[in-house]
Amino acid sequence: MTSHVTYWPDTAIKQYSTGRSNVLGLSDSGLVWEWKNETAVLIAPLNVDLKEKTVFEVQAGIDLVPGGRQESLQTGLRVTVDTVTIPGTSFRQHDQATYAKDSLEAYIGEVKQFIVLESHIVFTTHHGRVFSYTTTYPLPEFSRPNPVELTTLYNASTKSNAQAFEPRSLVGSFRNFGIVTSTANVLTATDSYLNVFHEQAALPSVEQRLSQPDVLPSLQSGDVVSVSFGDYHMHALHSDGTISSLGTESQRCGALGLGDSTVSGCRGVQIAGWHRSGSLNIPQDPRDKRTVWFEPLMESWIGTLVSNTRSRLGGTATLDLAYAPQDSEQLSTWFEREGRKWMRRPVSQGRLSDRKSRPTTLRKTTTSTDEQDDEDDLPAYFALKVASAGWHSAALVLVDDDKAQAIRDRYIEPRPPATSSTVGSGIWNLGRRFLGLTVRDENEQSQTRYIWENEELPRTLTS
Repeated sequence: MTSHVTYWPDTAIKQYSTGRSNVLGLSDSGLVWEWKNETAVLIAPLNVDLKEKTVFEVQAGIDLVPGGRQESLQTGLRVTVDTVTIPGTSFRQHDQATYAKDSLEAYIGEVKQFIVLESHIVFTTHHGRVFSYTTTYPLPEFSRPNPVELTTLYNASTKSNAQAFEPRSLVGSFRNFGIVTSTANVLTATDSYLNVFHEQAALPSVEQRLSQPDVLPSLQSGDVVSVSFGDYHMHALHSDGTISSLGTESQRCGALGLGDSTVSGCRGVQIAGWHRSGSLNIPQDPRDKRTVWFEPLMESWIGTLVSNTRSRLGGTATLDLAYAPQDSEQLSTWFEREGRKWMRRPVSQGRLSDRKSRPTTLRKTTTSTDEQDDEDDLPAYFALKVASAGWHSAALVLVDDDKAQAIRDRYIEPRPPATSSTVGSGIWNLGRRFLGLTVRDENEQSQTRYIWENEELPRTLTS
């Protein structure tokens, strides 16, 4: 066991990877550990001597070994597993003189990144090439196939003057993966894309049209820092500190990060299938990417507009945007564009107006002028990292509390003078308080209100 006072290289974990049902860890001494619960077990690869070969990295997938190749024998805290060495992956740049120039190893190159999907291992090499290896069939040593090269990735681009393909990062999970290129554009694909390449390699005499990766318009603006994948959804972290969502959240679980059923319906999430999963349409305009909002007041704004609109339409009318694709797309685009202005101006009459509003609270800071200028360049919420797995998502966000509160204050205005009805309500609450009964929310009795309190959705979008 390793702690701050005791160091054991066999148990000191220097790198780890989380899979769908397990966690793999690599120790300082090169041992591989697995957790499926609170107990760690040592992984002993069959026919591989870890004392002679160094493990540089571990990647977890669906289970310890995906697909049908798993054969393990557990004895105490040690698990022996069957292993497969992927042909042609032993090349090292510092030792390239030992490989023939026309060898498979020299062509593939040194492996730089790799991911483990449900039925495939995808990896990139120092040549800038991308390969896939299937893991769904146990084959003897003499009949193992070579990795297949995913050649259609290289020419997939939205720019006529695109630079040579150069993968910057490779990310994937379950049945989906994506590549962020050196130009900060993103290519995505599924296991169906990989299957076509493997089928062509297995039956070269049968001509097939190779699949093309997906080039999502909202991820081609050249500002993508990283992407992450869950089972059916994905997120992209952009250089301006925002996170955009794509895909499906199973059973409306909220993995897209676009709010509850009411709010997410207004933001383009539509109900699909008997399992009532929420599917997000792919915006064609890169400016209309669906962005995760971290300010809770923005969801309150949407909820108020929807509630007031429903009241105007009447008790029998419904506004189930999750079931109306056309209405949902138009309205979600409107909300997305208005939301980008949130940090600049207050909301009025269902849209962001130019009306000025003074903050009700002033705060002093002690930072220097240069430091203040640097801080002012960042928004109140700036995402540093995003992660996705299964039906879940998480983000590391830098929050400027003072700036966030100052922006909230812009949306507060004095409450209009009380009418006879509100006076009567005050007397009614006074009587209930005297009897020890509950009264209306004290916030409703305050002298201020949010400026959208009586606003509705634009009538052009709800008529």
